[in-house]
Formats: sequence, structure tokens, C-alpha cells
Amino acid sequence: MVFITFIACVFIGIYTIFTLVFFKGWLAIPIFERDKNKISTTFITVIIPVRNEESNILNILKDIEIQDYNNKYFEVYFVNDCSTDNTEALINEFIATSKANINLLNLPKNILIQSPKKAAITTVVERAKGDLILTTDGDCRLPKTWLAMFAAIYESKNYKIISGPVTFLKNNSMFNSMQIVEFSSLIAVGGASIHLGMPNMCNGANLAFEKSAFIAVDGYKGFENQPSGDDEFLLHKIANKFPKQIGFIKHKDALVSTNSQNTLTDFINQRLRWASKWSAYKDIKISLLAVFVLLINIFTAFGFFNLIVFQEINGYLLTAIIFRFVVEILFLSNVLNFLGKKSTILFIPLVQFVYCFYVIFIGVFSQFKTFEWKERKYKVD
Repeated sequence: MVFITFIACVFIGIYTIFTLVFFKGWLAIPIFERDKNKISTTFITVIIPVRNEESNILNILKDIEIQDYNNKYFEVYFVNDCSTDNTEALINEFIATSKANINLLNLPKNILIQSPKKAAITTVVERAKGDLILTTDGDCRLPKTWLAMFAAIYESKNYKIISGPVTFLKNNSMFNSMQIVEFSSLIAVGGASIHLGMPNMCNGANLAFEKSAFIAVDGYKGFENQPSGDDEFLLHKIANKFPKQIGFIKHKDALVSTNSQNTLTDFINQRLRWASKWSAYKDIKISLLAVFVLLINIFTAFGFFNLIVFQEINGYLLTAIIFRFVVEILFLSNVLNFLGKKSTILFIPLVQFVYCFYVIFIGVFSQFKTFEWKERKYKVD
């Protein structure tokens, strides 16, 4: 038991140091300020794969309509992934009166591939007029400055791939607030890792990449059949070929908002979908990182278990856990303030407690390699 406690303290201590590094990296990302007097002329192709989004689709269509970017410099492709609701009809109805260049493509109804989203993006890239490709999702809300901000940073920095911030829309439920806190950590670590020159995470709900870079790395070749990872697989491939041309756009004018999951079942299925891609990574460092994070949370849960069940915990282990939590609270508080979610800061301690058990649960059940998403069942090889 003494040896296990010692190892736990060491691992948690190393994790806390890494958290401090990422916190410093997050703070070091400069706020990108575009020159509003400079008119951007980069032609942008926006790709939005959708499936059964009738309750959300009009919101994002309206957001596109009011973009403060000249209509002649962008096109939008909605790619309908065999929706069984009114999504397709609503898009067509909006297109009929829209001033923006909005198009609708339909994936074949008999599509059998594991990742329709990768198929949708690849299909549009092949016909895209844009030098810069932006991807988002059908349930997202876009600031009117979204296109202008990405065009400006692309022209200024010449990045090959640009990750943007994402948060959840707030609905005042505790479950929603907890998801906002947890998700903010992923966005911040992703942004910080890019700034520190070791990119590992991004989110396809707010991602831009150069069309020529996509072609140069053969797109999703090698990962076509992975249900998830359209964002991170591409990030890693482009980062390997263009290591100095990866960026994160840190500004509220580029912040995309999306819906959190309404039920625990949907939440677990989403996280299992995300976790399904870990086994496909060819970089051993990424696999080791996943194992390391799992071990950290096992050790933390071990400490909580002893405290709750036996009403005792080793003093060194308790100190290590407290130090970890204090650093995380400082880090996440800063991130949530940037995301405009200051009211959720109070939920950080609750998320920290639940998180260690949740990570273990997802880590175990992801090995079964089955999950359900968008009314489809997936089995990962």
C-alpha cells in the first residue's frame, strides 16, 4: 500500500507539472486582433455535415446569412448525411431566398462507410473553390465575425491549419454546466499544445485548413474507417508535414457555440465516440499520454475511495490531490472567463471529483469499441 501511494503521488505530481505547463501555454497564446481596416479577399469554403438537425439548422443558416464577410468571397456546403427528419427541406427552403452562396449535397442513402463526416468533408474539398476550408456542425452558433476572423489570421500568419475555440450553449442545468467545465479543459489544452509546438487536440466544430495542405497529406487516407477523429487525425497529419504552420485563434469573435448533451446516455455515447479513435493513433507518444491520464485518474479515485470508505487517506497523497485540484481550478477559471462562462466556475470542484471516476468508466467501456451516435450503431475494429 505504501508503494502504491508513493507511485500515486509521483504520477499526480508529474501530471500537475504538465497542467502548469499547459496553463502557462494557454496564457502565452496572444489574443489575435484583426485589422478591421484591412479587407480580406481569401475565398473560403465552409463545410457543414448534418444529420437530423431540423431543430437547429435554421439558427446556423441565419448566422451564415449575417456574416460580415463579402458574399463573393465565400461558399457554404451543407452535406446531408441521410437525415430522416425535415433538415433537407428546411435547408432548401432557406437557400431559395438567401443572398449567400449556400449549397446542399446529399450523401448516398446506401452509404456504408464508418465515417460519413470524413466522406462529407472529402467530397466537398474535391470541388471547393476556396483556398481556405472551414468546418463546423449543424447544431452550432457562429458569431457574425467568424469568417472574417479566420480569413484575417490566415492572411496574417499563413497557417496550414487553424484551430478555433468552442464552448457549449448554456441552459442553466447542472449537467450542462458540468459539461461546459469539462469541455473547456479540452479546448484549452488543445490550444496550449498547439502554441507550445506539440499539437494533440482540436475540434471540428471550429477548424480551418488550407485546401492544398489537405491534398498534400492525402486527407484522411489511413483513417477513413475511424468513426471519429476527422479533426485530430487531420491536425496530426498536417502538423507532421508543416510543423511550424499550425495555429490557434484566441479571440471571442471566433468562438463557436454548440449544444451540450441532454442525457447521460447521449453524453457517454459522445465520449465513447471520441475515445474510439485512440487505438488508431500511430504515434506511440499519444497512446502513452492516454494511458498516463487514465492512471492519474485511477490514483486520484483510489485516494477518494480510501477517504470515503475507510475515512482515511495518506497525507502525502491528499496533498498531491489538493495541489492538482488547485492548479486545475486556476487554469479552468481563466479559460471559462475567456469563454464567457464565468458562472460555471463554481462547478469546477464537482467536475474534478466526478471526472476521475468518469475517465475510468470511459477508458474501460471504450475497449468494447461499440457506441451509438446519430441513430446509428458503430463497432470499431
